[in-house]
Amino acid sequence: MNALLNYISESILCGLVTYLLYKLVISRVQNYSFQRVALLILFLITALFPFISIPVSNPVIAEYVIDPAYITAIKVSGPQIIENRSLLFNYPLILYFCISFLFMIRFLFQLFKIYRFKQNCELTKNSAEYNTYSSDDIDSPFSFGRSVFIPFLYNDEDRKMALKHEFSHIDRKHTLDILFVNIVLSLVWFNPFLYALKKRLIEVHEFQADMDVINSGANITEYKELLFSSQFSVAPDITNSLRKSLTFKRFFQMENLKQTKAGIKVISLFAAAILLLFSITSFSKVALLPDSNEAAIIQPEASTLETMDSNKESVQHQDTTSQTIPFTMVEIKPKFQGGDVNAFTKWVASQLIYPEKAKSD
Repeated sequence: MNALLNYISESILCGLVTYLLYKLVISRVQNYSFQRVALLILFLITALFPFISIPVSNPVIAEYVIDPAYITAIKVSGPQIIENRSLLFNYPLILYFCISFLFMIRFLFQLFKIYRFKQNCELTKNSAEYNTYSSDDIDSPFSFGRSVFIPFLYNDEDRKMALKHEFSHIDRKHTLDILFVNIVLSLVWFNPFLYALKKRLIEVHEFQADMDVINSGANITEYKELLFSSQFSVAPDITNSLRKSLTFKRFFQMENLKQTKAGIKVISLFAAAILLLFSITSFSKVALLPDSNEAAIIQPEASTLETMDSNKESVQHQDTTSQTIPFTMVEIKPKFQGGDVNAFTKWVASQLIYPEKAKSD
């Protein structure tokens, strides 16, 4: 339960940082290719960084605090109860994956919907690069993979501009971005900042396609009218559609197609921010003394617990102030009755009683 809550909180924190990084740094660079790559990296970072944990022990504190140990010979009677910490009954985790499963089902349903579109549409052009499907049931042009879906009702000029737009999505392989984003969102469905990053990524896709259409010689005014007329139509969510992201910002971007290179300062700042975020979310301190509660716990009977408490109270503590010794070296080695190892061997030999029956045999 704690691990799941930690992952959710760290993922949301990473999402907040990455979204701010995009708004304050990446979006200011007038380079759609750089923005696209950066958004995909931020998406991956937000999903994976909370999973990474690099334990780091403190090299300065190379010692253990040793308290007096009490060894008592206690016979535990009665049944022993062993706690089972299996993930089988981790209900929050089960709920989490059930919701992820529903998101994945929705994603697969969208893929099936596109497949049904292909079955019901007429294949008007088949080539190695593109397949074009047309139907009266299609409201707005869209593309998925290397397939383009376009309605019959478009006139020649509108059809030409719409196809250039969708061919741009195919050439730039925007479908792979959409597939990747939807798979990640099926697993990290709780993070609102990932949905915001997805929206920004779709905008960048449309900016790139609009730029390719305008650079091909299309009339900007006619192209804007085509975009506006396509807003009252429907297309599958996981496709690259002409109708998506119609904003004043998109119209403004058509008037400013000049692309600039991402400077070394921006790239360095982006890399430094990612490294800092990785350091914050991935490095953790290791407790020198492990928590014994994580292991299986044997609960003896009440009478046994009372015996253990009485034995503990009968022992006098000599000095409980922080007495520390290095764990790599013992200055005074333990001795047996004031002697060395040979003294212990002789004592064992003197106490050994060999059975008479064994001697006679």
